[in-house]
Amino acid sequence: MKNFRFLVSVLASLLSLSALAQTNLDVNAFESKLPGATQILDVRTPSEYERGYLPNAQNIDWKQQASFAEQVAKLDKTKPVLVYCYSGGRSGQAAEYLAKEGFTEVYNLDGGYLKWTTANKTVVAPKERPAMVAAPTGKAVLDQTLKDNKVVLVDFYAVWCGPCKQQDPILQKLKKDWTGKVAVLKIDADRDPDVVKQFRVDAIPTLILFKDGKPVNRLVGFRDEAQLRKEVEGIL
Repeated sequence: MKNFRFLVSVLASLLSLSALAQTNLDVNAFESKLPGATQILDVRTPSEYERGYLPNAQNIDWKQQASFAEQVAKLDKTKPVLVYCYSGGRSGQAAEYLAKEGFTEVYNLDGGYLKWTTANKTVVAPKERPAMVAAPTGKAVLDQTLKDNKVVLVDFYAVWCGPCKQQDPILQKLKKDWTGKVAVLKIDADRDPDVVKQFRVDAIPTLILFKDGKPVNRLVGFRDEAQLRKEVEGIL
C-alpha cells in the first residue's frame, strides 16, 4: 500500500510539473517574452509560414511528427520555448509535447497567429506572394455579394480546421434551402488575411451575418443547423 501511494504521489508530481512547464499567454504577454528569446517555434505548415510569421520564428511543422520530434530534440530544454500556430490548437498540442519531453518553460500563444495579426502586432511578411498561392479575391467577392443581396452569411474558415469541416455540409444544405433569400459566402482565412483583419476575426470558424450590407450578428465556433436557422431566419 505504501509503495502504491508513493507511486501515485510521484505520478501526481510529474503531471503537476508538466502543467507548470507550459503556459498559455495572450497576445501582449506573449509579445513581452519575445525580446531575447532564441527558441520561437512556428508549428504551422511551410505554406502557412511563407505567408507571414513572427520575427525570428523558425518553422517546425507539428503535423510532421517524426521531423518535429527530431528537430526539437536539438533545442535547449533549459531555455524558454515560445510556440504558436494559426489559431492555437496545434501549438497547444506541441506545447504539451514539449513539456512532457522535459522543456522547463513552454509558452503557447493563445489564439495563435490569427489573434496576433488581428491585434496589429509585428510580423515578417513575404516580399512576394508564393507562386502557388492564389491572390486573395475575398474582399471583391464579399463587397459584390453584400451589394447584390439583402441578407448574407459569411463563413470564415480554414481548410485544415476540424470544426470548419464539420460546419461545411450544414452550410451547403442551408445554402440550397435559402436560395433567393440568403447568400452564403465562404472566405478562406489563410488566403484573405486583409478581410479577416477588416472584420477582426480572431477565431475560426466565425460566421458573420449581414443585413443591408451591415454586420448584425457574429457566431464564433461550430453551430448546428437548428442554431443557424434560428439566427438567420429570425431576421428574414
